[in-house]
Amino acid sequence: MSRKSSNIILRLLTPFVTPFARELAQARAKTQARVKRRAGAESILFHYTDKASAALIGFTHAMIATPKFTGTTAVFPPGAYASDISPWSPSLTQRELSALFYGGAANRDVSWFVALRKRDFIRIPSPGFPNFFYRPSLPGIPVPVSPITIGPNLMTP
Repeated sequence: MSRKSSNIILRLLTPFVTPFARELAQARAKTQARVKRRAGAESILFHYTDKASAALIGFTHAMIATPKFTGTTAVFPPGAYASDISPWSPSLTQRELSALFYGGAANRDVSWFVALRKRDFIRIPSPGFPNFFYRPSLPGIPVPVSPITIGPNLMTP
């Protein structure tokens, strides 16, 4: 959907939404436009974390690889993880995102995102997790990444 189409739809719906919903929709549209403008034609992924960690990843251009995790339905190899689920998506809450990413734990801090260039990330080899990508690495090792921008996760809590 083009920016012009988004603005037209937003104007048509404005009288029917609460001020909070309107502000959230505007923030989502603005963030989406900023990320896409900075990414250009490159594919992007998102890493979710707390504010301090997002700033550190943005500054150092590195993520610390997590250890292998064996869940009830999948094995996640050691590495640095990201997803193609966008922070402006209205389809998930932050609690649901946390539970999805952390084996059911809905209390992890996913309040900020780091938009990353998709290069060098591969889809995880576990079926049933189509939105998960990683860069293989030994646990605890800094993994070079290419951040585009950071910002608050605009999914509702």
